Amino acid sequence: MMACMEEPLAKPAVGAHGAPHQRLPEFLRSMLEPSFFPHRPAWVRLEQTHISYVVVAPPLVYKCKKPVRFRFLDFSTRELRRRFCEQELTLNRRLAPKVYRRVVAIVRTADGKFSLAPVEDAVNPVDYAVEMEYLPDDLRFDRLLLVGRLHNELIDELARLIAQFHRSAATGPSIARFGAPEELAATWQENFADVEAMRGDLVLPHDDDEIRAFVAKFLRAQDTVLRRRQAEDWVRDGHGDLHADHIYATHPLSIIDCIEFSDRLRCCDVVSDVAFLAVDFDYYGRRDLHDRFLLTYNAVMQDHDLPRLLPFYKCYRAYVRGKVEALKSLQADVPEEERVRARAVAQKRFTLAYRYTWEPLRAIVAMAGLSGTGKSTLASLLAERTGFEWIRSDIVRKELAGREPMERAAVPFGEGIYSPEFTARTYLELRRRATHLFDRGRGSILDATHLHREQRDLLRALAERFRAPLLFVWCTCPEEDIRRRLETRSTQAEDASDANWNIYLRQRQEQEPPGQDESDVLVVDTSAPSIELAIRVEDSLRQYAVPVPLVSPLAPPLPPPFP
Repeated sequence: MMACMEEPLAKPAVGAHGAPHQRLPEFLRSMLEPSFFPHRPAWVRLEQTHISYVVVAPPLVYKCKKPVRFRFLDFSTRELRRRFCEQELTLNRRLAPKVYRRVVAIVRTADGKFSLAPVEDAVNPVDYAVEMEYLPDDLRFDRLLLVGRLHNELIDELARLIAQFHRSAATGPSIARFGAPEELAATWQENFADVEAMRGDLVLPHDDDEIRAFVAKFLRAQDTVLRRRQAEDWVRDGHGDLHADHIYATHPLSIIDCIEFSDRLRCCDVVSDVAFLAVDFDYYGRRDLHDRFLLTYNAVMQDHDLPRLLPFYKCYRAYVRGKVEALKSLQADVPEEERVRARAVAQKRFTLAYRYTWEPLRAIVAMAGLSGTGKSTLASLLAERTGFEWIRSDIVRKELAGREPMERAAVPFGEGIYSPEFTARTYLELRRRATHLFDRGRGSILDATHLHREQRDLLRALAERFRAPLLFVWCTCPEEDIRRRLETRSTQAEDASDANWNIYLRQRQEQEPPGQDESDVLVVDTSAPSIELAIRVEDSLRQYAVPVPLVSPLAPPLPPPFP
């Protein structure tokens, strides 16, 4: 059995030898055989989180708690594991009453084998498990997101279900205290301490520093708001772990696996609860579902603070998910393939947490420079890290022409859809989209060459009219790198650009590089590592960006809080 860990922060033995199943508790190895179960399932599968073993044996599932102790939970004794199994049963019946059946004991029989027994009949139980109904994987919301089957009606049903759950959830002074700024600060400090050893590996020190600064600034600025929400009962006994993996498209919907091991982590501001799911929609690239979910939820809740609180709580939820996946990646009894996958997910989640430090900010970033200088590579990375909308001139141009984005336009330089007139139309559309996004509280990245002073000045004039901060990023690199990139690009079917070496040479002749009076231009050499360039651009951009208006399209008219 996995040793009980008495340190404040568990440190699983990464270098342990042997197959993962050989490191599992003896009783759990028995549970991986179909013959263990009286109902004789057709198959059995083991799934793991950093704190649980989940034995899937359709039509039932058994969830056992790992004998671990972290800063945020303690499952180190058998009695604690039993207590939290019972707590899990009670709390999760609020949102999945038909799924959670009972708590069972795992006992050793006279012949030395293991079996399940009712808790009240168990003598010297080895451990405990929560017995649940099996829910098919293809009904899980994260799976539906991946295959594009999560439709608007399901989103609306989910949003209304969660809103009604929040309205009826318990509240009061003993719960509201968990929403105090000092409590939130303490929770963040705990997370920072847990992640400290991961800096430079799974999370960039630069990003982690920005997250810490963002959190400190938010807690100072929103102290009064957070305390008011405590008094108005917006802090409720919620779910605490509300992400897509825990939601199933049954009839009615089933939401499982709320946090049972910590009142502090489960009892939270309602915005903190919905932020977890909002993060998942962002993670899977479904901003449309993100906005629809929050709009439908807020139509019921009428929470005018939601826009200002959402980036902070999304940052928190993404950071926690990064930490959880990182901890899983360190556990020796988790198969190597899962540990590798957990590392990759942790890195993405930490990057998402960093992105949310940008969500309260908006600006326009205009990429510039000759074809092949790495503009799109840098623009893509900036979009991933800031959440700004990436608007590619190659795609916009073909949309205006009624062509498919990846359709090659083999026309001479300066003709057809690359004529001066069509190019002017394309740049006008880029400017229109950027200012529209800015007006709605979002930043944008315009990915185009902006080789001519007139193109840059027209964008400057429009940005000034909208009072939109603007930064040009002029990309350069050695010509041998440009030629190699353009030759590689010409062989790739999935590339919207039509640029080649001959086009580059014509652009080089006609370009109008930025003058000394263009102080809003940052020149970068893209032969340097992309992440270094992105950080340099972002650090410069923070000097330009301005706050998003507190009232956004997500906020309905100002309401009373709760009836």
